[in-house]
Amino acid sequence: MKYLIPLAIPITLWLTPPEMMGLSDLTLVQHRMLMIFSLAVLCWILEPIPIFATSVFLIFMELLLVSNKSVIWLRQGFEEHQLGVLLPYEELLKSFASPIIMLFLGGFFLAIAATKYRLDRNLARVLLRPFGNNPRFVMLGLMLITAVFSMFMSNTATTALMLAILAPVLNLFHPEDPARVGFILSIPLAANIGGVGTPIGTPPNAVAMKYLT
Repeated sequence: MKYLIPLAIPITLWLTPPEMMGLSDLTLVQHRMLMIFSLAVLCWILEPIPIFATSVFLIFMELLLVSNKSVIWLRQGFEEHQLGVLLPYEELLKSFASPIIMLFLGGFFLAIAATKYRLDRNLARVLLRPFGNNPRFVMLGLMLITAVFSMFMSNTATTALMLAILAPVLNLFHPEDPARVGFILSIPLAANIGGVGTPIGTPPNAVAMKYLT
């Protein structure tokens, strides 16, 4: 079903006249974009193909259906008010080289390299040593290290990394010990705090910077 639904619903939307959906003012370009949008949502939710492949496929679909270089029979033979405004293909292709995308790529490469050579784990263990054995100081150290790592890695990756390092410590606590819960919750909290420290810490930062600069 995860392969059938992402195809069936968008195709149905495309073949259904806008008047039947209560959207009689839609142009052909808008109608096609509605189909592409539904395809994107369903592919991201059901994942019939990898998420990254969906993102690339969407740009291809826009070039094919709603750009000024789209399939010729989809852009000729229509009145201008009926067709709507076709998107310049240059603008669509620019999305591949968006500064935000390049920024994230740099962060991803840094995180992958650190993980591959186990630099992140080794750094975490070394940086934890000065905090001793006092649970309060250990928690503080974990949160500080997590926050710093989260400035340059995704929050999810940082949390997974630090919880893996924390696992031996958690085994020392009784399952019902409140301190165990505190240690676990401190990691994602610190990751979220650190994530707002740099543009690549979390995706919304870079998106916001685009509109602030």
